[in-house]
Amino acid sequence: MFKSIKNDRMIQSVEPDTCFYIQNYAAVIAKKSLDLTVDPPPDLAIEIDKLTRI
Repeated sequence: MFKSIKNDRMIQSVEPDTCFYIQNYAAVIAKKSLDLTVDPPPDLAIEIDKLTRI
């Protein structure tokens, strides 16, 4: 589980279950941790909501 991701370049924050770098992978591939004040936001963030209806 990731913490909330938000920076000035994003329209709204996300709390993804997983995220991926596609276009910007070269900027973050060797990093052990990310600082979104410096690093780009993920290109794809996936959040899964499971609803149970009776």
